[in-house]
Amino acid sequence: MDRGEFQVSDRDDAPARRVSRQRGAMLGQPYWARAVGPEMTGFVAVFVYGSLLKGEANHHLLRGAEYLGPGRTPPAYRLLDLGAYPGLVADGTIAVAGEVYRVAASLLGTLDALEEHPTVYVRTAIRLEDGRDVWTYLLREDGPPDRPAVPAGDWRAHRKQRDGT
Repeated sequence: MDRGEFQVSDRDDAPARRVSRQRGAMLGQPYWARAVGPEMTGFVAVFVYGSLLKGEANHHLLRGAEYLGPGRTPPAYRLLDLGAYPGLVADGTIAVAGEVYRVAASLLGTLDALEEHPTVYVRTAIRLEDGRDVWTYLLREDGPPDRPAVPAGDWRAHRKQRDGT
């Protein structure tokens, strides 16, 4: 395999096939984001940081997804407290803590509906601090202004402290 290709599989049990990195770049997306786009079947990695975390209100929507472990963004984000859930914004200096799940691509529609993609949040491909490429939901740039920040980038700890639970 040359440097201009990488491997992707539509199914967990299917052999990987080669996909051109250039194909995604021509469409304005990172090569790996294009390869696991919503039109594709199979599995994708999703980084969650709020109400989809284990023990949080919407975690049940990830039923059937495989927990791949904790994840952390590079220190290039802000996490905002929107009340019942947070919003991730890509213009800060905080590393945000979360969890990574292996999700059936068919479940992305359910997650998109929860996150009101693309009206409130936008499903976006990012690279985590450890180099894993994942999908996550970023708050739109024209989202709610002047919301308090979650200074340590950990929604669960912030919510527990805020709510006294």
